[in-house]
Parts: sequence; C-alpha cells; structure tokens
Amino acid sequence: MDTSPGQITPVRKYNKLAIVSFILAFVILVLVIYLFFRINLGFDPGPLTTILVEIVKFGTIPFGLASLLTGIIALRQIHSGNQKGAWMADIGAILGVLEIVGGFLILVYSLH
Repeated sequence: MDTSPGQITPVRKYNKLAIVSFILAFVILVLVIYLFFRINLGFDPGPLTTILVEIVKFGTIPFGLASLLTGIIALRQIHSGNQKGAWMADIGAILGVLEIVGGFLILVYSLH
C-alpha cells in the first residue's frame, strides 16, 4: 500500500457484531462460572441465586445461538471489508457452540 505524504490511510474500526458476539458469550460464561463456584462452595442459595440459575438454565441456548450467529456474520463482514475484531467473532462463535451444547446438557440434567 503506497502512502504519499498527503494521503490519509483509512482507520480500521471494530465490527459491531463481533463485539456483540463476544459480549453475549462472555455474559453467560461469567454467570455459569459464578453459579458453579457459588453453589459448590456451599453458599446459602438465596433468591438471587435461584433467579440466576433459571436464567442460565433457559438462557444459555438462546444466548449461545445468538453469539454463534452474530460471530459468523461478523467474520463474513470482517473478511469482506476493512474491519477489525476477528478474534472477538472467533471467540464469540466458539463459546456460542459450547454454550449451546452446555445448555442442552443443563436442560437434560435439570429435567431428570
């Protein structure tokens, strides 16, 4: 890329869907880790813990699916344009798949 002194190089911005994918995946991951340690360390499960368990039980699959889809769309946009954030889209998509699988396991386990 030839840049002459008077030429301005375009600034590469982060893809917004990559950011959304990463945040969606990260939120559920943090909730699952928090609940795992809170329940396994013997803390008294209060009403907040009960609410968070229900959110994880029924929200993991939709959040994982949303994270996976936005990550895939973001990767396509990043590779076809001049944008950054492929690592966020990758992590969001990978965690999305893991959350979908984990969500099914949580649902199956909680129904028995």
